[in-house]
Amino acid sequence: MNQIGKLQQVENEFMKYNLDILALSEGRCKWIGKEISDQCNIHIYSGRTDEIGREGVGIIMTSRAEKALTEWRAVNNRLLLVKFKSKQCNVSIIVCYAPTNDAPEKMKDEYYEDLQSVTDKIPVRYMKIVIGDFNAKVGKINQGIEYVMGIEGLVEVANEKWGPFYKFLFRKESCYCGHSFSAQGHP
Repeated sequence: MNQIGKLQQVENEFMKYNLDILALSEGRCKWIGKEISDQCNIHIYSGRTDEIGREGVGIIMTSRAEKALTEWRAVNNRLLLVKFKSKQCNVSIIVCYAPTNDAPEKMKDEYYEDLQSVTDKIPVRYMKIVIGDFNAKVGKINQGIEYVMGIEGLVEVANEKWGPFYKFLFRKESCYCGHSFSAQGHP
């Protein structure tokens, strides 16, 4: 998002589809904070504070969604926690950008430790939504774990990055919805 006009393009699509909340992953933002855009939408970012335009996560929300916002916390340049209160239930959204397979093991381990720590601290009464880019190819071979990963993987065999992600989901008795639906007919 550090290229001129990219954020504007994303925000235009956000408004075109009449969304209230949109998570951004690998936003390449160089700051941490909250701002109001020219279109009166709210942007919250958690990025690097140096001059390197890598990583970064964020969220765009309407002013209507902001009224339900109770808290936000920039965990690091790969994790952002945003909490909302609604009539039905409280919701926490963790926006993520996992390291790639090429990253050092220590970096990957720290990422999943941080993610685990953030989710563990969210009260039970909150619905937890973990969303973003996990840099994991989950695969189609999923006998016995369909409830965790769905049945519509894009590759036959998962890459090794799926391992820590799967362990995170399994420990939390979660569902990975990214491959619960067929991508057939989509570009």
